[in-house]
Amino acid sequence: IIWLASDAAGKSYVAALTGYSTKPLSTAPINEAMERYGVLSDAFAYTYREGDNQFYSLTFPSQNVTWVLDVGTSMWHQRSVNGGRDLPDHYTLWNDRHVVGDSSGKLWLMSQEYQTDNNGMGLKRVRSCQHVKAENRVTFLDELEIEIEAGTASLPAGSVYPSSPANTEPMARLEVSKDGGHTWVDCGSKGFGAQGRYKKRLVWRRLGYSRNGWTFRLTITDTVRTYILGAVGKFRAGTK
Repeated sequence: IIWLASDAAGKSYVAALTGYSTKPLSTAPINEAMERYGVLSDAFAYTYREGDNQFYSLTFPSQNVTWVLDVGTSMWHQRSVNGGRDLPDHYTLWNDRHVVGDSSGKLWLMSQEYQTDNNGMGLKRVRSCQHVKAENRVTFLDELEIEIEAGTASLPAGSVYPSSPANTEPMARLEVSKDGGHTWVDCGSKGFGAQGRYKKRLVWRRLGYSRNGWTFRLTITDTVRTYILGAVGKFRAGTK
């Protein structure tokens, strides 16, 4: 059982029932975000399982934002349609299908197998990492490799990503911030393998140096299934 709770001071957080005790599931940044929301009383949530993952989706209509918890990894992410909250107002499991209803009363099927939204547009997936520092030393980044499942899909005709060569290879765009995520520098796009190119690596090299640390953001908008497994960086630490 998972619900939106509040502590003795009236601060909101997401909790789960573990035996006879309450376990907090929301992180400090999530709690801080909710503390800034003016209205929480209209929040609603639903849970569903897909594959080997259990999800808890929490929407705040007055704030136009949706937070989703992957229970297995204890990691949170946001889901958005056109920069606002996620589409579903209602959810049910029917004939082993995830059926959701929007605010207009229309019903839609929801699945990780679908790579477009309800308007047929490609899904935009953005993954940001935590800030990386080396005890206030200057750090040089010689190479960054994003570990991603490669070579499992080719783009359909008319891909929404204009820079994909010949609409065959999915592309990923890397951005780097050297000031804690306040400003971003575009490092360009790389392909992660057309159909059958399973050994293709997603690598950026010679990304320069930073004294204040690094934050990375990866964006994929192509209509292909995407599995990001991790990242490996080759850093060199200089003097303070």
